[in-house]
Amino acid sequence: RDLHVHFKVADRRTRSFRNRTTMLRAVDGIDLVVARGESLGIVGESGCGKTTLARAVTGLLRPTSGQVVFDGVTLGGERDRAMRRRVQMVFQDPGSSLNPRLKVGSVLGELLRVHDVVPGSEVRARCEHLMDLVGLPADVLDATPGRLSGGQRQRIAIARALAVEPEVLIADEAVSALDVSVQAAVLELLIDLRDRLDLTLVFITHDLAVVRNVCDRIAVMYLGRIVETAPTETLFADPRHPYTQALLAAAPRLHDSGLAAEPALTGEPPSPLNIPPGCRFNTRCPRAVEVCQSMDPALERRGDQQVACHLAWS
Repeated sequence: RDLHVHFKVADRRTRSFRNRTTMLRAVDGIDLVVARGESLGIVGESGCGKTTLARAVTGLLRPTSGQVVFDGVTLGGERDRAMRRRVQMVFQDPGSSLNPRLKVGSVLGELLRVHDVVPGSEVRARCEHLMDLVGLPADVLDATPGRLSGGQRQRIAIARALAVEPEVLIADEAVSALDVSVQAAVLELLIDLRDRLDLTLVFITHDLAVVRNVCDRIAVMYLGRIVETAPTETLFADPRHPYTQALLAAAPRLHDSGLAAEPALTGEPPSPLNIPPGCRFNTRCPRAVEVCQSMDPALERRGDQQVACHLAWS
């Protein structure tokens, strides 16, 4: 609810945060609802605030203002162990999020013991169950992450997130560093786990093809804000925001005979240190009119679609 995550920017000359009023507005007023059991995709260009939003929801970052509400309970900056278990995250690079010195069994076993998921005598059996859950043989537990492939490491990262039996799983660019064939296998795994474990899945990516196959609904982010949400097929069939239209136009298609004569979207997004007045997309929008430069549009709902654009329904 109206979630903001801002960061102070240090003076480059003094390396000091004092006497500075400049703020980097990474997440700048987001209202977003995820239903239990739903798969929500969050898409947008690099730097639009997707990962910052995910970290705020999981409690890894403290919001500047606004609320994160889970199952009717407002989550504060400090969360107890039970609440932290309920929302887990799979990070983009399993190579850096897994301890290279520890065997997989030690990584998972420590987690199970700290959170008292199972008695100590059942830890090994539970680790083997987790390996089976993510499609890996039990002998992987005796290997270090460096001996595994990228796809295997990502499966270990998923197993680690599932070890504490979460209700919400946030996957942050979980397949972007993998080969295409491995991506497909990991995506199939996530879909299967969602159905088998009744998970609520939030999938963060810049790849529209990925969310089309995985998600029930898509939220499009631009410069710290949600600019459009819609059911997946509605968004692909009838995108209303010019930014969403540009993202879809930029996606490669098998039937295209060649590259488009002009790029779907030109220029770079403005800096979150200096967000333009009015609609924050107006500096790149081919449809922008005078009102776009002075008035920031709010999300307007029509049916099951929400769009933040003055011209969305015209």
